[in-house]
Amino acid sequence: MGLDIEWELQQLNSRLKAGGTRVTVESRGKSLLLRGTFPPKPHSQRDKPYQQRLFLGFKASYAGLRTSEQKAKIISAQLELGTFDWADWLEKGEPQLLESVSFWLEKFEAYHWNKVEKNRKSLRTWEDSYLRAFAKFPNQNEPLSLTLILEAIATTKPDTKTRQIVCHGMWKLATFAGITGVEKIRELTGGYSPKSVNPRTLPSDETIATAVNSIKHPGWRWLVGMLATYGLRSHEVFSLDMSEFPIVRVSEDTKTGERIVYPLYPEWADVWKLDKVTLPPISQNYDGKKTPGQRVARWFWDSQLSFRAYDLRHSYSRRCFEFDIPTNRAAKLMGHSESIHCQTYRAWIDEKYYRSKFELDIFGAGKPQAPNVDLLEYNATR
Repeated sequence: MGLDIEWELQQLNSRLKAGGTRVTVESRGKSLLLRGTFPPKPHSQRDKPYQQRLFLGFKASYAGLRTSEQKAKIISAQLELGTFDWADWLEKGEPQLLESVSFWLEKFEAYHWNKVEKNRKSLRTWEDSYLRAFAKFPNQNEPLSLTLILEAIATTKPDTKTRQIVCHGMWKLATFAGITGVEKIRELTGGYSPKSVNPRTLPSDETIATAVNSIKHPGWRWLVGMLATYGLRSHEVFSLDMSEFPIVRVSEDTKTGERIVYPLYPEWADVWKLDKVTLPPISQNYDGKKTPGQRVARWFWDSQLSFRAYDLRHSYSRRCFEFDIPTNRAAKLMGHSESIHCQTYRAWIDEKYYRSKFELDIFGAGKPQAPNVDLLEYNATR
C-alpha cells in the first residue's frame, strides 16, 4: 500500500472516530477489511459479541476507501440499532458449514496421513506446513467458513514466509472441505521470496565466538556452537549423525534430506567439544504452538544476543566464500540448490567475482602500461 493510500486510510479512520463509528477500516496486503465488535457468527458457540474482522472484498485504492467508509457507517448504524445480520455480509454463496474448524482439521489430518507415509520427515513437514497454519484459527470451535479462514490469514504480515505457509495450509483445508471462493486465499498469498543477504549486517566471527563462550547453559552453548560451526538450520541439530566427527551428517528424515557438513572453522568443533552432544531441555516435537525451530528462535530473542539463529547460517555461507569453496559445493554443504544459494548470496558472489576480475585486469602481468612519463620529475615540480 502506497504512502498516499496509507495517509488517506488514516484520515478515513479519523473521520469515522470523530463521527462515533463503531468500526475501523484496516488494510491487509492489497485488501480492505473492517474491524470491530460484532455479534457471534451463525452457529458459533459464543454467545456474546467480540472483536472480529469482516472482509469487504475491496482493494486498497481510493475508490475502495470511499466505498469502505460508506459500508463502515452502514454497519456501525446496524450495530447501534441491533439490526446487524451476518447473512448480509458473509461471502456471497458461502455455504454455512455446521461443522467446526476442529471437526474439519481432524478429517483433513486423517485424509493427509492416508496419502502420506508417516515418518520423521513427513511429520516435520506436517508441523511446518500445516499445523503452523491451522494454529492461526483463534477459536477452533467456530464453524469453518471462508470468512473465518480469511480472518486467520489476516493476522499474518503480507509478503512474508509465514503468510505464504498459512495461505498454503488454509487453501488445502478449504479445498478439502469444499468451500467455494478459495481463489481469494491465493490472492492473499503475496510475493514472498528469499532476500539477498547483506554481509555487512552479519556478526563477525570474533563476535560469534565470544557469544558462544559466554553462554552458561551447556545445552544451549552446544546448540549455538553447532549452528555457528556447521551452518545448520535450527531443527537440524536434533537429527545428526556424529559418528564421523568433525564431519557431521544431517539425517535423511529431515525436510531437506541427508547431507554431510564440514566445520568452518574446524578449531571451533574442537574447542567447544561439539562431539559431546548436549541438547537443551526443549521438546523436539510440535506441541500445537511451536516447532523446535521456533523454540530455538525464541531462545535467541530472550537471550538478547546481538544476532539471530539464521545469522549463524548466513555467516557459515560467508565463510564458504572466504575459504574459496565453489558455489555448487557450498550449496550442498548448506542443503539447498545452487540457484537458491546464488539468489540468497548474490551480493557476495558478485563482489568476489568483480574484485578478482578487476584485480587481475588492473594489476596482472598483461595489463596496459601507463604512458612513459617521468613521474618523479612531475612530482618535483608540484
